[in-house]
Amino acid sequence: MNSTPQKYRGALQILMFNWTFYAAAMIVLILGILILKNVKMPDWMFSAGVLGMSLTAFWALGSLAVSHYVYDRSPLYQLTWLNSLLETSPTDWINIHAGLDESSIFLRDYFPAAKMQILDIYDPATMSEPAIERARKITEPELQSIPSDFRHMPIPDQSSEAVFVFFAAHELRTPESRLSFFREVYRILKANGTLIVVEHLRDVPNFLAFGPGFFHFLKHNDWTDAARFSNFRTTEEIKITPFVSAFKFSK
Repeated sequence: MNSTPQKYRGALQILMFNWTFYAAAMIVLILGILILKNVKMPDWMFSAGVLGMSLTAFWALGSLAVSHYVYDRSPLYQLTWLNSLLETSPTDWINIHAGLDESSIFLRDYFPAAKMQILDIYDPATMSEPAIERARKITEPELQSIPSDFRHMPIPDQSSEAVFVFFAAHELRTPESRLSFFREVYRILKANGTLIVVEHLRDVPNFLAFGPGFFHFLKHNDWTDAARFSNFRTTEEIKITPFVSAFKFSK
């Protein structure tokens, strides 16, 4: 498959993986319209109902629009932004995902001469997000991954120049699990190696885009703290889009 993003692939995947949310939003809107149209109520209650329905519609449509922008229209998977984070192209790299690998094929094409490894740290016991399980069932992986325990990855000490983690580390929901993961990445990186973490943040732009769904993302300090307590240095941070941040952590 060509690694160029299809025109609406990202937005359609968000819709498919999270269809229960969008179905619930549609039901709420239909029922809300029927109730507001046919049930007499005080003005304040009517206004509250209109506000609630408006927010539901705004976040349902807005989340798809932002997903389309981020995953289909932005420079995210063009990877040119990596030029500002990496002084030289790595001769070997590891990409780590949590059950859904959308980035390895682009990294492979961007660093064609480098040795690559792909690890899948999906753990159903600790990663309970239903969207991940749905994604795994309906998405065929394009490149082979090695199933791995994020606490003990099957990689020798100091064996990789760069590790990439795209939209996966936030599935480690506790500080303890994130610290274990970061320490394991620290172990497998060579001296002066680099960890690149790409994530949405729990911030104002993502609240405006995803509403209460932004609570699934982590705060800025969650990432810098995990890096600091595992002996990484936070050497750079950039915004790929207003909704997506990339952190460079150096060993």
